Amino acid sequence: MVDAIRTAKDGEYVTVQGTENDVRVAKQDNHLIVHVLDKESPKNRRSKSKVPMKVIDALFRPGRMNWTWWRHCTRFPQRETPSWFL
Repeated sequence: MVDAIRTAKDGEYVTVQGTENDVRVAKQDNHLIVHVLDKESPKNRRSKSKVPMKVIDALFRPGRMNWTWWRHCTRFPQRETPSWFL
């Protein structure tokens, strides 16, 4: 999947409009861009993440580093997904 995103043309990949949030995912200038609008917050908070494709490649590259990170994450008890992760 990462290879498909890396080699795809710039453009909007997905837009989801829900009752609680609007989310838009796009690729532009070799960056993955995620826009989120929180409709439930009093001020309709917006967040924007712009992640270089090199970082995406590093996160999903097979190797020891990813397994170390995964083992660290699985040590925590299973709970609801934290709001900062969404």
